[in-house]
Amino acid sequence: MATLAQSGVDLSLIARVDRPTSLAIVDLNGDEPRYTFYDTATAARGMTLRELKALPAHTTVLHFGSIALAAEPAASTLIARAKTAREGRLICVDPNVRPAFAHDQPFYRRNLERALELGHIIKLSLSDLAWLRPQLAPEEFARQRLAAGTLLVVVTRGPQGAIACSSRAGTCVVAAAPVPVVDAIGAGDAFTAGLLAALMDEGIKAPADLESIRPQRLRTALAFGTAVAGATCARAGADPPRRSELAGWPGHP
Repeated sequence: MATLAQSGVDLSLIARVDRPTSLAIVDLNGDEPRYTFYDTATAARGMTLRELKALPAHTTVLHFGSIALAAEPAASTLIARAKTAREGRLICVDPNVRPAFAHDQPFYRRNLERALELGHIIKLSLSDLAWLRPQLAPEEFARQRLAAGTLLVVVTRGPQGAIACSSRAGTCVVAAAPVPVVDAIGAGDAFTAGLLAALMDEGIKAPADLESIRPQRLRTALAFGTAVAGATCARAGADPPRRSELAGWPGHP
């Protein structure tokens, strides 16, 4: 709680419960990070709608996904909250797939698909796409999702940058920030934070705004997301930057 407060996070919606916090252990001694999760009977896994506080009227974006969709009651809780929050608000979904975490993979897949159906914005990585739709290239996945009603699909591609597809603004590709990678943990979440922050800066605060987004505004948001991810990769720990740290970074608007 102290760390969150020091980072300027609004703590008013946090619910205190008599269950432990989930714990993730990351092993960096290989080509890819390996994760071990301790999540049995934790606060996140056991969350219910009764425990969640009401969203303030000024809330413009609800973002969710990942391991919370792998188990009940958390999965149903988040999906139900997203459904009720969807009217007039932007819903952003990041599958952030962790197959090893799911004891029931068909159940996990169903929940991820339900979440994708709710998202105005879907952000996923190449590894997420390889697990969800192994037969599809990013552009084809985006075309299918846009045809189904999603407003913006973004696929991050590591050192190859990111691609965004919108029915209104078309396809936009930006390069990754040219930085020495110290630790890529948290880069995907940092990218999403940068993307959403830049969209807010560009006046995209509701589904109708996203439906009419201009190509340059989309490119600016995508570039800012890559800048935030690059700054996170350039130092140890899942430690995203403040805005003040990004002046002069490639991709900073």
